[in-house]
Amino acid sequence: MSETAWLQLIGILDTAVKIGLGAVIGLIGALCLEAYRSGQQRVRDAEQRYRDNLEKPVVEFVDETLILMSHAYWNKLDKKRDDPNPLLEALRDKEVSVQAKMLAMGRPDVEKYFSQLDASYLKFRGELPRAPAGDARDLMKEAQRHAANLFAAVYPLPPKKS
Repeated sequence: MSETAWLQLIGILDTAVKIGLGAVIGLIGALCLEAYRSGQQRVRDAEQRYRDNLEKPVVEFVDETLILMSHAYWNKLDKKRDDPNPLLEALRDKEVSVQAKMLAMGRPDVEKYFSQLDASYLKFRGELPRAPAGDARDLMKEAQRHAANLFAAVYPLPPKKS
């Protein structure tokens, strides 16, 4: 083989090696990118399950509690004899499940606010039949403050940009 033939062969081999290395580097990059995307998707899926299975039932229960309190308060003011017991029973049946979900969240601040809300609700429920409307409203407002603290703990505001 002549010297130019060897140089051409070396040039072809050099190009083939460069193309092969480029393909290997591209493949490694693609695999790394896919592993990163897959990991990020698992994190997003876990966050979504957390929101759907833990946060959402707690928030819905708190909403239902506040609605029931408001319903009972306004019925008292309107002197209606609408019996809230079926609603109370349904709420009471959910409470244990919701408390378990709240504990699973692992958020002591949420647990504290939930306990305060529960105590306010029990106080409101006990006082409503015999308390004046103003006192019952104050107890309802107290429960709303505890619920607001719970909501703020579950859904904190994002930091403000400067």
